[in-house]
Amino acid sequence: MLKSSLLEIIRTFTPKELIKFEDFVNSPYFNKNKNVLNLFNEIKKYAPEFKDENLDKELVWKKTFPDREYNYGIMKNIIHDLTKLAEQYIKQLKFGKDGYKQNEYFMSELAERGLHKLYITKIKTLSTKPDLPYLNANNLSICDHFNYIHRLIYGKFAFYQYYDPNQNLYDTMKMRDSALISGFFIHLFQAFNDVNTIGVHLNVDLANNPVIKLINVISPALEEIIDTLEVDPAYIKIYQKVYFTLKDLSEDRFLDFKKTLFDNVNLLPKYDIKDLHINLRNSTHVLKKEKLNLSREYVEIMDSQIKQNAILEFETKRLYIVNFMHYITQCQILDEPEMLKTFADRFINKLEPDLIDDAKNYVNFMLSFMNKDFDKALNYITLLEIPYVRLKVNLRAQKAMCLYETDNYEIFLNEYDSLRHFMNNNQFLNDSNKKMLNAHFSSIKRLFNLRQSFDEFEHRELRKLFKEIYTNSISWFDEKLDEVKKVKG
Repeated sequence: MLKSSLLEIIRTFTPKELIKFEDFVNSPYFNKNKNVLNLFNEIKKYAPEFKDENLDKELVWKKTFPDREYNYGIMKNIIHDLTKLAEQYIKQLKFGKDGYKQNEYFMSELAERGLHKLYITKIKTLSTKPDLPYLNANNLSICDHFNYIHRLIYGKFAFYQYYDPNQNLYDTMKMRDSALISGFFIHLFQAFNDVNTIGVHLNVDLANNPVIKLINVISPALEEIIDTLEVDPAYIKIYQKVYFTLKDLSEDRFLDFKKTLFDNVNLLPKYDIKDLHINLRNSTHVLKKEKLNLSREYVEIMDSQIKQNAILEFETKRLYIVNFMHYITQCQILDEPEMLKTFADRFINKLEPDLIDDAKNYVNFMLSFMNKDFDKALNYITLLEIPYVRLKVNLRAQKAMCLYETDNYEIFLNEYDSLRHFMNNNQFLNDSNKKMLNAHFSSIKRLFNLRQSFDEFEHRELRKLFKEIYTNSISWFDEKLDEVKKVKG
């Protein structure tokens, strides 16, 4: 029983939920089988872990039914029934929190039961304005609000059309359609972000994606449509900035998006605050860099998320390892060791437990590298076992830099030789990743050669090349060129 779905579900119950579940099982409305109640009464003794060896099926049977011989079929059915009750209880908990669904179902039932006067009274009391405390308490987005309003007013429109056709329903219809289109547009802009972000990583042709085709068709009329909507346009216009930024990839669009989000953050539910900050962060990976320090921008966006309590996953209260390591990397690029340590100390225990040791090794690698203790840094990076390809790209690049600092040319060449195998066997590496890695290793190999045999022309060519192909790491390469010239030149 220890690996059963029943115990998997019950282990997630809080102490209060477990007490209420007992009432649930004990209620004749939900359960009329006393054997199921007896089984639960035995199981609950092993709360909250529910991992005791005494939870073996036959041992539980002996304690629950001491005068009866073990019957596999009966035990299986009792466990099944209790599992179904646990599943039903979870649904009840969720529904009990979901005021939107409660209102929607309640209004539908009033209409179906012919309680027309009560329906008319109740529908007038339901607000169509976003309730931020409610949305935040239930991890709902502004899209959830628009979808709810659409369904509610759709029901109202149908009710009056059927029972009171003399009513002027134009305003009701316009409000219904405004809620529908508002939710649709926000979903569309979110999908546009996903297509561009994931499409770039997977190196696929986006031209035939239906989201791209649709938004290209309707984009000339977007502003005109938005201006006709009977809802606050601020929500849609903020998400529209996602589309503008990824469409043009310009710094001006990015800064406009950033300012609009930061200026209007108090209008938004926490779900959207987190979502839009992620969209903003994603933009820093694909912008056409002109003047901005994108590492600094990335850190500022993450810091804003932290300030808004929107950095952790709402369901798990965990931080993704990718976000953790990206922040650490940007701090290293910016040469901000104190910022790095402050962030790591605050959030490293928010990672998945099995990733914490690797995260500590990565932090120690970065701090050692920044302190120019390169032997120690190399030791830390060789301990890392990160399962995500996107992170392995950065790790390979950083390890190559560390090998240069420790003058490990032979090991560097081995890493360079293994690079082709790494790129060929990782389908999630896009052309941009491959180009970056090849350029990075090729550049460091030329640095090794320049350090071995200095040449003024090669030195100038490398300086020119680094400015062309590197953005965030140019300071490190410039520093290495300066060192070589000072020592060898």
